[in-house]
Amino acid sequence: MSGEVGDELPVLRRLPLAARLDPAHPAYALVLRVHEAAMAADVPTYPDPLSGFEVLTAAELWARGFCCDSGCRHCPFSDGPRGPERLTPPPCPDGG
Repeated sequence: MSGEVGDELPVLRRLPLAARLDPAHPAYALVLRVHEAAMAADVPTYPDPLSGFEVLTAAELWARGFCCDSGCRHCPFSDGPRGPERLTPPPCPDGG
């Protein structure tokens, strides 16, 4: 099942869903940098530079192994478009 411990998070699924953070937003690059730094440091959350709230990283959500349907910005299980090119990742093997 996708998202099990030991499965690698696909690169495209590291990007936030375009519907939850518009790539045209002026702070988009900043949010990506903070998110990537949190994942590189292996911490589960980062302080959102837009709201100040703690946001779960895609890596933390992936390790959970399922979508909780809470509308997480970095949900790796949602199949919507991601990034400036609005690419859609292949479906998760478990159906997301």
